[in-house]
Amino acid sequence: MNSFALVEEAVSRAQDMMVQQKYDIAKQLLIEALGQFEMFKRSLSSQEQQQYAPVDQAIRDELQLIEDVIQELKHINDPVQRAESADQVEDSPRNVRNDRPNQYRQPAPSYKNVQPRVYKTPSIQAKPEAPKSKGKIDYDRPWKQEKPADKPSNKGDPDKPKKPSSDLPTSYDNVDARFVDEIHAILIKNTGVSFSDIAGLDDAKRLLTEAIILPMQVPELFQGPMAPWKGVLLYGPPGTGKTELAKAFATEAKCCFFAASASTIMSKFVGDSEKVVKALFTIARFHAPSIIFMDEIDALMSANAASSDNPVGPRLRQEILTQMQGVASTNAMEQHVVVLAATNHPWNLDEALRRRLEKRIYLPLPELETRLALVKLKLRQCQVDPDLNVEEIAQILEGYSGSDIGIIVRESLMNQVRKVGIAELAKNKDKYLSEMKIGRDDFLAAINKTKPSVAQSDIAKYLKFKQDFSSE
Repeated sequence: MNSFALVEEAVSRAQDMMVQQKYDIAKQLLIEALGQFEMFKRSLSSQEQQQYAPVDQAIRDELQLIEDVIQELKHINDPVQRAESADQVEDSPRNVRNDRPNQYRQPAPSYKNVQPRVYKTPSIQAKPEAPKSKGKIDYDRPWKQEKPADKPSNKGDPDKPKKPSSDLPTSYDNVDARFVDEIHAILIKNTGVSFSDIAGLDDAKRLLTEAIILPMQVPELFQGPMAPWKGVLLYGPPGTGKTELAKAFATEAKCCFFAASASTIMSKFVGDSEKVVKALFTIARFHAPSIIFMDEIDALMSANAASSDNPVGPRLRQEILTQMQGVASTNAMEQHVVVLAATNHPWNLDEALRRRLEKRIYLPLPELETRLALVKLKLRQCQVDPDLNVEEIAQILEGYSGSDIGIIVRESLMNQVRKVGIAELAKNKDKYLSEMKIGRDDFLAAINKTKPSVAQSDIAKYLKFKQDFSSE
């Protein structure tokens, strides 16, 4: 651990001691932090030392504050000092009695027999008339008024059922209450994506079924040394369906799906990122079986982040690895949680994380059969020219990802819209919507405008990683 990390650790411990009112220990920790900070500054240039000057001043201000608190507590608890302070107050010039006669002093007024004033109750006629209201309101006792009945809203379908209230707990054991709502926000019980929405990827579906669904459906098989898999990694070029495949498996497995990301976990406050990770895994075990999907996990667990000078990176990395290892889990099947990670840069992942992601599945660019299925899937709600040869289009789309193919289909439809014209389409939309049909020329024009998003040089990197670290 570098010197600055030791400084931050000492300051954090000192703040904890201040909360516990252990000011003497906090003072020693801050003195230790100043010593570590002086050692750290020796390795910096003059310009860098100026940048860290506010840190030095902040530590010294906090040390001065603790010394003032300690001095004040000694003053309060010492009876001798307290008595001396009391004597000083009594001898203060403000409390000395002035016995000099005051020439302006006047005698007190004599007592007069003053009769109390009688207040008459106003007549009923003087009472203002209460405004008319549909609700029953007691204007003499407004705290007993009846609220008028809520009017039924005219918006929406009156027969539509109301949204059911959330049945999620408001608190969990060993979970900071600040992060419960944040974790609930990424909990998805129904992703709305099924296997029918995923074209191709048969090998990946089979491997994920064995790794995720089978342990949940046949837990008796995964006992003793045959423990279920803790982590699965989906890697490949962008746009190959990693996120959609993860959502489809959450639907097929009928389990809770936590869609976590770097923006969900990272916090600007020191120590909160680790608490969010702990809360995420604790709540996921409570709702087990469940899947924690970490998209773009290289943003959290890259090898560069592990070796960074930022102390948050190593602590967050260690917390994620500890939770994935399942140290606190007592029964693996009763609290079965699978970490399903996805990345476009698998070669940047930390080695310890790669070991815990026991299944590493490569999702390549779609082959001919998958491209044909993708084109048909994207065109299932569109009107197509009967003369369109879908097989020919699938062959032309070699080297395109699934996301690229979706863009090309949308662009082909927009070519039909441009031929009609937006103004004309808005006037006679019923007529033109039934007549617009996507043809071969529309596809060819869209393909000419859209280039593949994945370079061939990147494909070589994925194949090299598959050769070295594949576990399918």
